[in-house]
Amino acid sequence: MTKCAIFLSGKGSNFLNIIEKINLGKLSRTKISIVISNNRDCEGIQKAADYGLDTFFIDKSTDYNYLEKILNRKGISLLIFGWIHEDTPSRFCR
Repeated sequence: MTKCAIFLSGKGSNFLNIIEKINLGKLSRTKISIVISNNRDCEGIQKAADYGLDTFFIDKSTDYNYLEKILNRKGISLLIFGWIHEDTPSRFCR
């Protein structure tokens, strides 16, 4: 099982497409473990919460070492970016 984190900032259309593919069995070995956003009020983060998924908000003051610990604790092996925050450390983008 591939556990992933999805980074989004808007309506969450890519997130919803991934959820749909998982539900249809086309990504049956994929599990969304957390959804991360730089926009606390975006539709995508609310949709993730509606699906019962863990969510996390990041901004310029985010401690990326703490975020990395969360991702490691959840066993995340895949990051899916709908956007890249200008302060995102390069270690998250290989």
